[in-house]
Amino acid sequence: MIINSNISALTSAFALRQATIASTTASERIASGLRINSAKDDPAGIGQANRLKAQIASYAKATDNINSGIAIVQKIDSSLSQISDILISMRDLASSSSSGATSSDTRTSNQTQLSSYRDDINTISNTTTWNGQSLMNGGLTSLFIQSGIDSRSKTALNFYSAL
Repeated sequence: MIINSNISALTSAFALRQATIASTTASERIASGLRINSAKDDPAGIGQANRLKAQIASYAKATDNINSGIAIVQKIDSSLSQISDILISMRDLASSSSSGATSSDTRTSNQTQLSSYRDDINTISNTTTWNGQSLMNGGLTSLFIQSGIDSRSKTALNFYSAL
């Protein structure tokens, strides 16, 4: 028995297979825009690329955390602004009531309004919350924001009670 082989055809098929593999790799790199697509491209490089991706994700989360901290401070600022406006109105009523030209009916009305303003301030203080935690009634004294990628990178938000 004689086996005939076409060496030229086998060589061509092998070269075609190698060219197809190279073309597939080149297409993958072009499509992804990355030089390293798998560990076979650069084993050390893929490890470094994965570490960098993890750091980027950590920085993105730290940015989200910082934005949450900013939102908390803005919420407190808004509540304090409302309270400030109420206190100015209360001062005006108190000044009006202290005048000798003010009638007792007006003073009674002003006192009722002052009581209403006090209730408004208490309502604002008790209902200003973030994730279920009250921000303005002295229940929360500090809050730590993870502001970096390692465990030591924290920013403290301290809340002081004026009561």
